[in-house]
Amino acid sequence: MGFTSFIGSLAIGICMYPGQFDWRKRVMSRAISPHHNPDAYWIPALGVTASVLLMLPFAGYVERRVREITPRGARLTGRAFAIGIL
Repeated sequence: MGFTSFIGSLAIGICMYPGQFDWRKRVMSRAISPHHNPDAYWIPALGVTASVLLMLPFAGYVERRVREITPRGARLTGRAFAIGIL
């Protein structure tokens, strides 16, 4: 779901990009920029935000899996993963 949210919203934003969007010459972050894509920058921005929020529970999953091996390492790993996502 997170991958679809990210790629799908980015594709929609690029389709609504003013002018031609050449993948070889432009960076994808231009599709999210209100300066370069004033009409549809919010679509990929919402998609990226949704994909990050959908990925947050994965940090808890990683922590639960590692807890069997080392409890203190599991807490550190889960927190570091969540901070890295945010």
